[in-house]
Amino acid sequence: MRKLICISIFLLGFLGVSKAQEITGRVFEKETTEPLIGVTVVIENTTIGAITDLTGAYSITAREGQTLVFSYLGMET
Repeated sequence: MRKLICISIFLLGFLGVSKAQEITGRVFEKETTEPLIGVTVVIENTTIGAITDLTGAYSITAREGQTLVFSYLGMET
């Protein structure tokens, strides 16, 4: 019985992860089109996040329906 419970929990976790997908993109300044380095990209209401690299690129894994929040020091919203 204990093995069945462990297998069930594993399969439920696997099914939940399978709906997640990797999202990639680039963040850049609108007027100059220069990449923004160090922009924080976080899934709303979680601690899951990423930071843009030297080319403004980021990669994060999220599930359908989750919202990405972008923040940058000095950025006006």
